[in-house]
Amino acid sequence: IAEIKVSNDMYRLTLLPAAAASASLVGSQFMNSSQPSHSAKRRIDEHYDMLDNKPLGLGGFGVVCPAVHKETREAVAVKSLSKKTVTKEKVMLEAEMMRIAGDHCNIVQFLDLFQNDTHWYIVMELAKGGELFDRLLLRGPFTERDASQLVRDMTEGLAYLHEQGVVHFDIKPENILLFGDDNSSTRIAD
Repeated sequence: IAEIKVSNDMYRLTLLPAAAASASLVGSQFMNSSQPSHSAKRRIDEHYDMLDNKPLGLGGFGVVCPAVHKETREAVAVKSLSKKTVTKEKVMLEAEMMRIAGDHCNIVQFLDLFQNDTHWYIVMELAKGGELFDRLLLRGPFTERDASQLVRDMTEGLAYLHEQGVVHFDIKPENILLFGDDNSSTRIAD
């Protein structure tokens, strides 16, 4: 088992050899390690209409805003990270971990990665129900039935991450997202 530590202890991830040997992420392309490690600077505004005036969340390293894909009109979430505060390695690691997580129904899906001279942009699926933390503040505790489903969903998501060789070291209500108002679909983020 090899452990990857990210500076500022934002998160730590442990990769099993099989996951560590998988392709590395460059730009929005997953390339094998023999290819160059630089990414083309594709412009996010050529692909997405950003809704910067309605942030979904703020963090120590960036802001998450909704956006809409220009062709498909699909609503997404875009995490904007300043290059002044976040290294390329940290962004690539986060995007790679999202890619490794694959298509599990209880993990937020990575869609794309962009950069310009000042920012990185990680595009992911949009959680229309918001964070579990905010849901608990607004509506109070879950019913026993809903809480049971939430725990089942999170356990399945974490088990899948572990099968992929990834350990999530920051499980908290702010990193569990709801995909509807009825508590029926939850996903692990960050």
